[in-house]
Amino acid sequence: MVWAGPGLLAVITGDLAVRCWDLDTGESYLLDAEPLSSAPSLSDSSAGASNMPTEVFTCLAFCPQKGEALSP
Repeated sequence: MVWAGPGLLAVITGDLAVRCWDLDTGESYLLDAEPLSSAPSLSDSSAGASNMPTEVFTCLAFCPQKGEALSP
């Protein structure tokens, strides 16, 4: 969780999306990212396992000089 600007809170939850909440208006929105590669699934569909994401956000930071959230 990180402040992403005045009154704007950004949260990652271990997937390829950043959830943002505007505390002034109460609105929220989702910044969704596409995987960079089309790596094969980690699961075996014949075993009935669900598909698991191969990439996730694990860190979120805010750069006040640039005024943008960063996800290294």
